[in-house]
Amino acid sequence: MLGKNKKEEDSLPTWLIEDNSQTDGHQEEKTSLLQSGDAEKKRYTNLSDDSSGEGEVDEEQVWMDEDDGDIKENSCNFAKCCNDIFNIFSVLASFIHLSMLAAQILPELFFEFDLLEKVLRGYISVFCLVCIAIEAEWLFRDTAISNFMVRGIIYSFIGSVGMEQSVRVNKLNHAADSWAMFTALFLQIASYSETCLGCLYFIMGIFCMKIMRDKMREKENERKLKSIEAKLNKKRRSDK
Repeated sequence: MLGKNKKEEDSLPTWLIEDNSQTDGHQEEKTSLLQSGDAEKKRYTNLSDDSSGEGEVDEEQVWMDEDDGDIKENSCNFAKCCNDIFNIFSVLASFIHLSMLAAQILPELFFEFDLLEKVLRGYISVFCLVCIAIEAEWLFRDTAISNFMVRGIIYSFIGSVGMEQSVRVNKLNHAADSWAMFTALFLQIASYSETCLGCLYFIMGIFCMKIMRDKMREKENERKLKSIEAKLNKKRRSDK
């Protein structure tokens, strides 16, 4: 059989054998072109998929950055609000101390006191000045006296002494004029305010509000520094 097939192939004309070989070559070229085209299509589809995936990642990253920015902005606003509240409270405390100082001096103009009472009023006046300096953070900064619980005890003591003084002044007020009556009432109000302030500071110290105030103050200072740096950089860019 093999010999017969070889004979038949030998009996075929040469031009027909050449045509068959050419057609086989064309088919191979076509299949190779189709395969290369399919590979390019796959590559383009993979690139498009990758690019779409990168776009989605970029969009997600943008959303995450926006969320982070909103969180940072909210935290900065909260820190600023807390810092403002503590500053207002400190100003109010300084005003109460100043009122208590005035309440120690005014009764000397209308009433007669013995030496011990005058010395006690002098001590309370000095304590009031020291308390104003503590509220302004001019003295005893970052010490035990700056603790809110210690402040509350000191302020409550000053207010208690002032209430005892107001009782003494009210006993001498029966034959006094209207200005003396006003002085006695002013001393009583200042003493009660000082005592209430001391109780508030003591409660704030129990809840560790000083630590919170310091943290909020640090955040606010960082925000101010960043804003100043941003303004300086913007100015430098505009100058260039």
